[in-house]
Amino acid sequence: MLEYAVSSSNGKLEYQKLSDKLTTTQVRKRNLNPEDGPFRFRVRPRDEIDYLGEYIYSENLHLLEQCDNRMDAPQVSSAGGNSSVLIEWKKFETSVNVKYEIQIREDVGGNPWQTIGTVSGLSVRKKNLNAKNSYQFRVRPIVGDHEEGKNMPFSAASIVVKVFDISPGMASLFRGLSQDMLLSQNGQKVSLSNAVANKIVLFYVSAHWCGPCRQFTPQLARFYEVNKKDVEIVFLSADHDEVSFDEYFESMPWKAVPYDDDLRESLQAQYRVSSIPRLIVVNKNGTTIVENAVGKPMDVTQWKKML
Repeated sequence: MLEYAVSSSNGKLEYQKLSDKLTTTQVRKRNLNPEDGPFRFRVRPRDEIDYLGEYIYSENLHLLEQCDNRMDAPQVSSAGGNSSVLIEWKKFETSVNVKYEIQIREDVGGNPWQTIGTVSGLSVRKKNLNAKNSYQFRVRPIVGDHEEGKNMPFSAASIVVKVFDISPGMASLFRGLSQDMLLSQNGQKVSLSNAVANKIVLFYVSAHWCGPCRQFTPQLARFYEVNKKDVEIVFLSADHDEVSFDEYFESMPWKAVPYDDDLRESLQAQYRVSSIPRLIVVNKNGTTIVENAVGKPMDVTQWKKML
């Protein structure tokens, strides 16, 4: 049963039935009169015989056209490790002090919004989410130091984001990676957890100036296209300058540690790279299972069995 109520002069809400035959958890209500707002909704589950449980009530809702100062939806990306996401938003232009209230809800019909914090910056990281669930986020500015500053509308909800997790061992290999982001094609970046969660990782140490490397790279690309559901390759450049790195990486369909990131050289030092090409195979727990797969049979099925 879905009902809604409009504002009244005496402050008493009188709910009107919208439908008692809904079978989904979302519905759109059209043709509302802006002068009747704010609006309240409530829903109550039922079976074929009777109602089940208590009503679930919404907060006060306004029509979008009444929210001229409404912020854009925040941008959300998986942030790698601890089942975390990074939430970012644009600055709310004002001449006075402003803070931002951030809310979260699970992407399941009827789940309420919950405040997770109030910050003065333009981003926040939310950790320890359930990797099996999907989430949405929204944000609103709190302008000034008074209680009325909390009357600003919330932004639209973010896109639905599914949280990915990586093992502590894998996370430790990438500790120090700037913003937990790997480089993808066309200058795009992808979160570490989105790239490597539940995958075998191949660290590819190679360079544009290395002839054997340039011969091996097309072979590796063919392998990757067939197996990228189960593996991710991370390029660790041994080039002498960023221009060479950029030119070489354009021929690669996988990910890379950015050239100017200290992790690129620290991983090469950790694995004691003395010659290239080098292809280090690491299982999803971060354990090295093949020191160098170059020139050896590359059997993903066999790798999955190796602890």
